[in-house]
Amino acid sequence: MLALGLVSFFTDIHSETILALLPQFMANVLGLHKETIGLIEGLADATASVLKILSGWFSDRLGKRKPVVLACYVISTALKPLLCLATSALHVLGVRLGDRVGKGIRSSARDALVAESVSAEQRGKAFGFHRAMDTAGAAVGTSLAIVLLQVFGGDYRRVFLVATVAGVVAVVTILVGVRDIPREVREANSRKPRRELAGSFPLFLVAHTLFSAGNFTYAFFLLRAQDVGVPAALVPALYLWHNIVYALAAFPAGALQDRLGARKAQATAYLLQVVVCLGMATLASPYLMILWFAVYGLQLGATGACSRTTAAGLMRPDRRGTDMGLLNACEGVGLLIASAVGGVLWDWHGQGADPFYWGAVMALLGT
Repeated sequence: MLALGLVSFFTDIHSETILALLPQFMANVLGLHKETIGLIEGLADATASVLKILSGWFSDRLGKRKPVVLACYVISTALKPLLCLATSALHVLGVRLGDRVGKGIRSSARDALVAESVSAEQRGKAFGFHRAMDTAGAAVGTSLAIVLLQVFGGDYRRVFLVATVAGVVAVVTILVGVRDIPREVREANSRKPRRELAGSFPLFLVAHTLFSAGNFTYAFFLLRAQDVGVPAALVPALYLWHNIVYALAAFPAGALQDRLGARKAQATAYLLQVVVCLGMATLASPYLMILWFAVYGLQLGATGACSRTTAAGLMRPDRRGTDMGLLNACEGVGLLIASAVGGVLWDWHGQGADPFYWGAVMALLGT
């Protein structure tokens, strides 16, 4: 579990150094419309999520998770530097789709490996720790983006290239530190937790898909901040702030779920999205962005830890990889809907608040 946490830490340094600047790169350098940006991000996320079904199923059949995880981290690390050459929306879309293919194939196998590495009573802590390391890397990556953009005089492409070093470190960490969990240990760790959520996995997929259909890409939060008057140079700082809160919230949220059970923790995580969306829609100002990005980070930390823990408790041990893939696929379909609808609402009505009303309604339905 520790090695997987370090892998995610270094991978997110690589990814978030790029992603913290990508919306501004697309809007300010390539001149893309908000609708196009939303569509690119939505298609990328949806591609990743659909492939997670196949990767999870394949890792179940193979009986091993590490080879799948390793191959896909290599793909993502190799493709992201190609953003340095992007001159159009199609170029960005191609790189983002290729990168998300790598993420899509690895994520279900990795999530199954996390669930199998600890006992049922510690799953919340395990997923919370993984999300915390993941997001700590994002915070470091965002900080690097701010610093490197200044060092390179606003040259986004050079920043994207330098970030690749962290991706290479992540791949080396997999080779050296990650091991598959033996079958007898997996079976011992697959018993039901004491506080099990009554219900079925398919019904949880319905709820999480509804929630995800309003949980649009972070790019809309960054663009909303710029829309209400936050200087463009400070927008990455808000992204850094939300990642710090995310990293700090994930492990406590997972530990709290271990104590309270899935139903209360999951509903609370969804309701946080209602709060942040209504805040971004109705009480948006440069100073209040500090508050709303903090709540946004809290929501992501809670949802990231709780959703995987809730789902893992409803899955059959012999198809955990496949079911993790189904969860990720439903999430991705929801994200595609959220990003597409959000971009259309913003461009058609010219109101940055409209996507957030949509997000609040869908999060309430999921709850």
